[in-house]
Amino acid sequence: MLVNSILETVTENGASKVISVEVEIGEFSFLIFDQVKFCYQSLITDTIL
Repeated sequence: MLVNSILETVTENGASKVISVEVEIGEFSFLIFDQVKFCYQSLITDTIL
């Protein structure tokens, strides 16, 4: 869902490159940075992100 939302915004704005993505995750989500980073990196493979 997150990656799809980002890609949709990129497409709508005609961007050719994404420099950074900022995500805020609540402390009660019980996620650690490395978990989110791993998942995000695996989802953005072969995309503009």
